[in-house]
Amino acid sequence: MNGSGVALCLGSSFRGYYAHCGFLAEISNCPRQPEKIAGTSAGAIAGLLYAVGYRSNKLIRFITARGLTRSFFDWGFLLRIPGVVTHLRGTGIFTGDGAITYLRKRLGQVRLEDLHAPQLGIAVTDLIGCRSLLVSHGDAVEYAVASCMVPGLFRARAIDDRLLWDGGLAHDLPFQGYIDDPDIHTILLHRVEHSCHAQRASSGAWNMTRGIAVSHKIIANELNARRKKLAAIKGKRIIEYVTHTPHPGLTHKHQHTLINAGRRTGQQAAKDRCLA
Repeated sequence: MNGSGVALCLGSSFRGYYAHCGFLAEISNCPRQPEKIAGTSAGAIAGLLYAVGYRSNKLIRFITARGLTRSFFDWGFLLRIPGVVTHLRGTGIFTGDGAITYLRKRLGQVRLEDLHAPQLGIAVTDLIGCRSLLVSHGDAVEYAVASCMVPGLFRARAIDDRLLWDGGLAHDLPFQGYIDDPDIHTILLHRVEHSCHAQRASSGAWNMTRGIAVSHKIIANELNARRKKLAAIKGKRIIEYVTHTPHPGLTHKHQHTLINAGRRTGQQAAKDRCLA
């Protein structure tokens, strides 16, 4: 598997791990596999599962188990809301502790530096260091969950003297680390976009949540465009795939629709022979 010269980057998206896993399930049947994978937020969860050996239907069975999504919720948020909304205490209303417990129970103790087929990098934002990071050493489950900690909704997680939030703040698609990597000649990007965002772009009532989401998308698009230009200058081949899905909502109603959308994108990638 190593030596393919291909890196795969899985972008951030609300519950986008369904579509990412559908995509990964299809490309797991390709003749070659990515030598390295980097993930942000939901992409970090999907990338972790792939890096520890989940493939094809085994990967789908894991991601459709209802415990994963539920594990990010805890009733303690009711006690945290006053401190967060008044800016007196706390960086988010959910902790992510349940997700750590859930993933550790099923995956065990996994270290990023021990993953080689493929190597895994996880994008996080370090509030203390005032920088974004693509982490390749440390507790894989801790960093994957930290990458999902959406500001305000989830509390920043303290790991290895760092205070970490959502990797998507600066790396919606975490491919910058591969631009100067001599082992990589091709960078595959997989983005998940909810169709409702495009439909609401020019209509409907505006609120703070919508404004922040659109502002983040604008910033991410600008950064990604500049990074793609730099990658081209460095001689890297960029291949981008986008999976369009309905909004996942807060239930499991659409999970198979989201997975199948990712599968179709993965089938197109296989047909394009980008991993042949």
